[in-house]
Amino acid sequence: MNVTDEMGTTPLMVATHYKRQTDILEELIKNGAKVNFTNKNGSTALSRAIRQGSHPDTLKILISAGADVNIKDKNGETLLMYAASDGFVDFMKVLINAGIDINAKNNFGRTALNKAVDYGYTDVVKELIESGANINDTYEFINEKDYVISGRNALIDAASKGYLDIVTLFIKNSVNINHRQSNGVNALMEAVSNGHLEVLNTLISAGANLESENDKQQTPLILAIENNRPRILKTLINKGANLKVINWNANSPYEMASESGYEEIKQVLIDAGVNSNIEDLNKALKNNNLSQAKKILRANDIYNDRDKNGETPIIIAAENGHSEIVKMLIDMGVSSSSFDGSQAIKGAAKNGHSEIVNILLDIGVSLSFNGSEAILSAAQNGHLSTVQILIKNKADLEIYDDKGRTALILASQNGYISIVRELINGGADINNTDFKSNTALKFAEEEKNTEIVRYLKNNGGITY
Repeated sequence: MNVTDEMGTTPLMVATHYKRQTDILEELIKNGAKVNFTNKNGSTALSRAIRQGSHPDTLKILISAGADVNIKDKNGETLLMYAASDGFVDFMKVLINAGIDINAKNNFGRTALNKAVDYGYTDVVKELIESGANINDTYEFINEKDYVISGRNALIDAASKGYLDIVTLFIKNSVNINHRQSNGVNALMEAVSNGHLEVLNTLISAGANLESENDKQQTPLILAIENNRPRILKTLINKGANLKVINWNANSPYEMASESGYEEIKQVLIDAGVNSNIEDLNKALKNNNLSQAKKILRANDIYNDRDKNGETPIIIAAENGHSEIVKMLIDMGVSSSSFDGSQAIKGAAKNGHSEIVNILLDIGVSLSFNGSEAILSAAQNGHLSTVQILIKNKADLEIYDDKGRTALILASQNGYISIVRELINGGADINNTDFKSNTALKFAEEEKNTEIVRYLKNNGGITY
């Protein structure tokens, strides 16, 4: 009765292949066939019957004869997992009635429920849930970057694959809808990333958190943009998702779409009232695309608007040397006494844009506050004509930076003899010191700026 072939297959195992021929099974068992005999592949008559899609009666006979329902293969797979993977609900019922462990896990921490979700078998999932499967059970896996991610559950899997009926089943059975795996990803994020609109709507209606973040600080809205899902994005916006978010690179939603070239996404954002123009304007200014900048300015009343960094167009234009744009902004009504004017003159001075410095001073931009630092920026970077303009306009020559260095110290340290002369002739204190009591002469000596050393000494410079 227990003779085997070269693979260890017994007559009883072969007999399980034949559906409804239960008399043969019963005869073999009656005459001593071993129901739990294992072949070289680790299979028993019962496991072979399930994998071959035999008949529920076959399973019942083998179980009645003592077949072990809780055996596992080398991967830790159970008989219930076999049945779930193949969609055999009738086999599952027999195994469950026989007392199989419904929540047993394989070597990868996954259960029969996970297997059923993998293949989208709604009826199998329903049977498992009704029989007591733990819908909030989790497992770990290795992602595409070889990182171990723990805490993934069947709901996240179902949402990722777009299995609406299964997601609905989980919700009806009180699944934790906002559960997040170890990298912060949840079911809603997976539905968004993979473009499953119906699943998205179902999750939101059931209370999914629209503002949840993964460990990359990505909300569902950011994921919709980055994955180019315009319909998903529109739905999220209509459901109340926050548009005032930034990604890990500090980009606004519109910037994300612009950088990726997602025109449909950009249009959805514009339709939702996102002010695209200020981001576009400042980007055009930084990229020296003046024709585009002018076009945006003429079409929109945004000359005093701020981008995500709090910068207005005049700050960007001045820093990048766009005098024509600066004049255009002034004509539009930019305030000369604002914080932005001071920031603008500081940026222009730093980069030696003397014409813009003059333009801003002519309209009354103050050299107080941030504007007072303009002389430091110009002196440090060697912009003589800018320094001359600022001296003429009574810039404070004793203003100092975060280390206590004045414009004269910075010019001496960096070797700008012409600027050193201008500053001293303009009344700069030749022996003023930084926070460590170092004078301009001390810095010039350290940097071996011999011409400056000689000039400072001839004009009364000392070291302490």
